[in-house]
Amino acid sequence: MTKINRQSYVDAHANQSLSLDKLRKDEGAKQQLAAAGSSVDKVAKADLNGDGKVSGRGELEALFRHADNFDRDGSARSLIDLDASGKRTAAGSVLAAVEASFQSTTKGPTGEEIAEAALERIDRLGQSYGVEGSWKSCNPGIPGNSRPDDRSLGAKGRWKCNLFAMDVLYQAGFQPATYSGDGKGWYPVAVDLPKYAKGAKRFFDNLGEVKLEGLDYDAKKAAIEDIMRRAEPGDLIIVNHQGPDVADGGHCRVVTENNFETDGTVDCAQASHDAAKVKQESVSSFMGEEIVYLLRPCRTRAAG
Repeated sequence: MTKINRQSYVDAHANQSLSLDKLRKDEGAKQQLAAAGSSVDKVAKADLNGDGKVSGRGELEALFRHADNFDRDGSARSLIDLDASGKRTAAGSVLAAVEASFQSTTKGPTGEEIAEAALERIDRLGQSYGVEGSWKSCNPGIPGNSRPDDRSLGAKGRWKCNLFAMDVLYQAGFQPATYSGDGKGWYPVAVDLPKYAKGAKRFFDNLGEVKLEGLDYDAKKAAIEDIMRRAEPGDLIIVNHQGPDVADGGHCRVVTENNFETDGTVDCAQASHDAAKVKQESVSSFMGEEIVYLLRPCRTRAAG
């Protein structure tokens, strides 16, 4: 079972607005809303000031309440997105149907620029992100990095998926997460990155979190398919591996292209054993994991 918390949902869409015009043109979304017992007109009631979009905390909370009307978890602070069998509920379907109609209200770098930065770093410095490579970072905020992308920072003999992903965000103009929380210092390991998708000063919006342990095959498959279907270029797909390990207990991928609707795959740039590279990931890539997260970078770094 997977739930969506009201506060987290509002926080995740704080810098976005739901275009009702775009939603009205989305036939798939209208069908999904109808199947859940809703409609564009019902969603539009969350547009409290009648400006043609749902934005701001009050209207986002109104949208969540509309979806929560279809929920039976007994709390107004959350709703069940996927039930115990991995099937999306009516409440979850309402929120899923409108997701593609949200648009950013802030100017800044885009997910496409993250994808481009990932491919550029692979071409130029891919070997430095292999296990035996010596890490080179573009981020001058890394301790001792006096010559960005030139000075070797070590980390030989270590997996570098988190280093690659955070360097990509920095190069694209986003603020990478750091343990210090101020954008300077060392990057968190992969399993810790979801912790930076909380609160007003978060580095990521948490678009999905699926705990696979205890689910049967069909439920796991459905939950993973939902994550993959919603992933966009620039998003991070992070997994926790089975077991208690922390340093190497997870993996971070940067989405560069979503081909899910055509061939069931998502292209992801990532640090691998020998180098950073792009791999086509399918549902089977995630079936053996403990938790799968979909995070979207949301914090633009200061220029310079």
